Amino acid sequence: MDHACAEVVELREGGWAVVRAAALPMCGGCHAKGACGDSLFGASGTRTVAARNEAGARVGDLVALELAPRAVLTSAGVLYGMPAAAVLAGAALGAFAGPAWLGLGRDASAGLFLAAFLLAALIGVRVLGRRLSRRPSFQVRVTEVLPAGGGGGEGDGPCLKRC
Repeated sequence: MDHACAEVVELREGGWAVVRAAALPMCGGCHAKGACGDSLFGASGTRTVAARNEAGARVGDLVALELAPRAVLTSAGVLYGMPAAAVLAGAALGAFAGPAWLGLGRDASAGLFLAAFLLAALIGVRVLGRRLSRRPSFQVRVTEVLPAGGGGGEGDGPCLKRC
């Protein structure tokens, strides 16, 4: 599990907490820095996220967060892999079979199939993303309330970043 620390900013019904967190440690090694929206809206390295409040944290508490690496890898595969595969499959099918089926030129068929497959993939990403986000293994969890003062340096408890 990857750990990060955060501050609880709001409590919600059903055992959920809204936390303001620095990016998870695995974000530091990501080659798509900023592409997830972290820097697009001036977030400057922090984000607000809903997390399952398993530790009973209260507003203002510093907490340790966990997210399973499998969840990140699966999500990345769905988000990037499905559209990429759809683009390749759509262009190939359109270029080779499209002219016979549609009576259009090879390039026009490839473009039309590519667009259709990409649209279908984006809808699939949206639907699958919503399904995955309901699974407990794909949700951020508040696992521990940290002592006041943060504890947050490397080797200092479960939190790898300073809050």
